[in-house]
Amino acid sequence: TNTLSSGLLKTWDYFYSSGGWDDYPPQIYVNENDLRKTAAPMITTSHAVRIGKIMKMAAMALNLHNDANESTDDTKMTSFNDVITDDWYYEFVAAAEAKGWINGDDKNNFKPNENISRQDIAVIICRAKKLYGSDKRVFDDYLSISDYAKPSVSELAQMGIVNGMGDNNFCPFKYATRAETVKILYNL
Repeated sequence: TNTLSSGLLKTWDYFYSSGGWDDYPPQIYVNENDLRKTAAPMITTSHAVRIGKIMKMAAMALNLHNDANESTDDTKMTSFNDVITDDWYYEFVAAAEAKGWINGDDKNNFKPNENISRQDIAVIICRAKKLYGSDKRVFDDYLSISDYAKPSVSELAQMGIVNGMGDNNFCPFKYATRAETVKILYNL
């Protein structure tokens, strides 16, 4: 599914994501994080999640934010060329890199302002939770999942943390929405 220039998904995905199976975790997230005045969980959940945002959300869900806030100046460094100290997500990215959750590309860029795929969220969560993965074929589109992500997707699916999109397909390259991301973090 391609995203629209606004960051929203196609109309079908928008309405599908804004009602039904994924409403509860986003509503809990909005209430627990006191976001009621700035977010409407029935609308904003359909936006694709940027990589920088998932780093903050994962850090908060897994208590890495304490590491980010309490680290010394020496440990607040990141090696990524495209993440600078003035970025709002800098400390979360630096802490996640120090913990070994994330890697850059072959040019040492992290691309924090790009959307994140469903398979890449699975990889980050498995690294964060120190899960080793599984090679069980859980989804019908298992062969389309990148080799580096297969163990993570399989492990999280078997644990009930991630679901397919329908017809038992995971859709690994589909951009993750906020609702999907919140549901994954909620299921941890």
